[in-house]
Amino acid sequence: LDARRAASAIACASQAGGASQSGSSRKGENANDNNSIEERKEENQDQFDLSHFFLVKESLAFTYEQMQLPDEAKLQYEELEAFLPEDTWRWKRSQHLSTNDRPFDGWSGGEAGGNGNSNEGDTSSSIKKGEVSPADLAMAGDSEGFRQYIQSSGRDLQGVSRLIPQYMYAREVRLLFQMGAPVEVLIRSKDFLVKVHRNRLVEVAASFRKRWEKELWKCKSGKVLETQAQLKRELNNREVEVEAWALASCWDVKCAAENYFLFGAAAPPLKKSNTATLGKKGKVNSLAAAMAPTMEDREAARCLAELLEFAILRLIRLGDLALSLGEREDEVNPIRRATSERPVDTLEPWESWKTLQQRRESMKRKDISNKASSEPLPSFLPSRVSTWVRNSFANTSTYEETYLELADAAVLLNRRAGRFRFASRLEDHRAEVLISRGEHDLAASILSNNVGACARDQWNRAHYWRIFRLACCQRMSGDVLAYLETLTQSFNPRLASVAPKKTASLFQKDLESIITDAAVSEPRWGAFPFLETELSIESKTAGKTSEALPFLRRKLAKHLCFVGDELVFGLNINSHLPRSISVNGIRLYLVTAEKYELVYRRNGIVTEDDAFRILNIESPIIIKPGKNHFSFKWQPMTYNSYVLASVEIQWKEASFFYDSALLRKPMIGLHIQPSEPTQLIELNPLFLIPGHVQNVRLVFNSVSDIITEGFVKFICSDGLQVVPPKTDPSKLEESWSNECVVPLGSCE
Repeated sequence: LDARRAASAIACASQAGGASQSGSSRKGENANDNNSIEERKEENQDQFDLSHFFLVKESLAFTYEQMQLPDEAKLQYEELEAFLPEDTWRWKRSQHLSTNDRPFDGWSGGEAGGNGNSNEGDTSSSIKKGEVSPADLAMAGDSEGFRQYIQSSGRDLQGVSRLIPQYMYAREVRLLFQMGAPVEVLIRSKDFLVKVHRNRLVEVAASFRKRWEKELWKCKSGKVLETQAQLKRELNNREVEVEAWALASCWDVKCAAENYFLFGAAAPPLKKSNTATLGKKGKVNSLAAAMAPTMEDREAARCLAELLEFAILRLIRLGDLALSLGEREDEVNPIRRATSERPVDTLEPWESWKTLQQRRESMKRKDISNKASSEPLPSFLPSRVSTWVRNSFANTSTYEETYLELADAAVLLNRRAGRFRFASRLEDHRAEVLISRGEHDLAASILSNNVGACARDQWNRAHYWRIFRLACCQRMSGDVLAYLETLTQSFNPRLASVAPKKTASLFQKDLESIITDAAVSEPRWGAFPFLETELSIESKTAGKTSEALPFLRRKLAKHLCFVGDELVFGLNINSHLPRSISVNGIRLYLVTAEKYELVYRRNGIVTEDDAFRILNIESPIIIKPGKNHFSFKWQPMTYNSYVLASVEIQWKEASFFYDSALLRKPMIGLHIQPSEPTQLIELNPLFLIPGHVQNVRLVFNSVSDIITEGFVKFICSDGLQVVPPKTDPSKLEESWSNECVVPLGSCE
């Protein structure tokens, strides 16, 4: 309570001093407003002991912490931060820098000193060898050691104003762990890193502007350009220190948290994946990640994902600075070049599939040589940078691998957080970087898993762009089967409004070339959207009923027909290709209802062995762009129930099956019933006596039909023989046979 009363008294004294000073300032009507504000600030600072206020407020936090009330203790730091916001510390820092004209040391958190430690004001200038610097005490949250520096820093805390936010961050993190809130620790760490990074860049820019004005005023006219170049290099060096610190700090937070939460154990581990291990596995671990089961894990994954995206920006910025500090100032950052609006490979002329097949081996050798000859980056990092950051900038290859590593971890965390669109965007960038490295197989595996994200959201332009990039990868890697599937997907009718005509024409040329490859004849291709089919019954039927198919959860429109009816089935094919194609044949599979159920309970694939009858349309068959109509004719001779199961389109070496169960249109079935007879055949006797010769009589009754001619064929089973009528009795023994044919005359 005494500490709370003391803190309140100090705050009230500060407000009273400010009020009296503002009243005195209003009396001077002719004084300048800006000068009055500055005077009030200086007088308030003289009256208000900031150092004493900070120590008293923190003592109250210590009291709550000893009473096992970490949430109340944390509240004291939050009130202190609200009373003295971040801008106050930055303003005090700028005042301190104006009186101490020394360059900013972005890595250690202080100013560039002789031994590399933080020389934050007069308090740290007396650090002896072996003592701990104020910056280290602040980041460690060492209250006993750091409070001594606060007491010796003066009333305004300008000596340690730079380190106060770091010290408060360390203390708050300690309290958050006592409260059992690890997610809040991540959120606080992310906000702290982002704010410190921004503040340090602001300080670097302010110090640079003062140095710029001072040096240019002193330099001679002949050395202006040289001085400007030197100052810019110094600015870049200071910025490199800040960016490297931010990048290393983000990675440290990620490594510390990846095994703490459930997403580190339930999902594939976040290991350091280089391109060699990725290539062996064929896919990356982030593709299989699902949403985290608990809200805490999802929030932690979201926070870490945002932190890694911030780290990716820092990595890219460091790449820009590396090129600007080296001898290759005109060279573009490889990550920016790969993820640009127009990737480099799209600027080259399009080659046909046959041309690529002929020079594929030389292309592979070229990619291998490019990987082996990665260009080294200039040495520009400070000496105090972490080993992980230093190894990342050894050459362009390790730089790209570090980007892929960060992006892979960010993708996994975004998926665990349920932010699948964020993960999809990063996956696109990863694929583009892999394409620029010549690793088309891995890029294709990423894009193939990512291409459906835009389709689900109906972002047609982004969907078509991903299909186009996937096709570019597959045609370079020579994957015939995967490239065929991608080409057929590119002619989806939903993408017709956004697909360029020239691209569609080039895709059809490749499709016509691939379709002649013998490798495409082995798979059973499904219903691809480049051709749409619709079945119907064009002939009149006796009626129609609807029947549910529980094993498919579909309804079957069953048409009633009779034996002997001439049925005509209509097939409408809507082609979305830009040019006409010539197919080998079109076949319609009819399967009995009983057999159809067995097939779909087995594997759902209708084959020729399962079909009761296959109706054909003979070649040549031309399918033009747009709607095409074809007809099948069939006359059933037996009664049963049938299903129009599948349509097969044979195009060169490939066969595309459009199963009725997978299409949106209702399934069509037939119920064939026996028809009323128009002719009668009577055979007597119906039973034969074994061991006896008997006469068999066959009677024809044409009813209303007129029969001009025909024949009857008798086929005997085992143990029976027959003699044709009007056989000579003398030749009876020689005329017995297993079958005979008897010609018939006219019958009315």
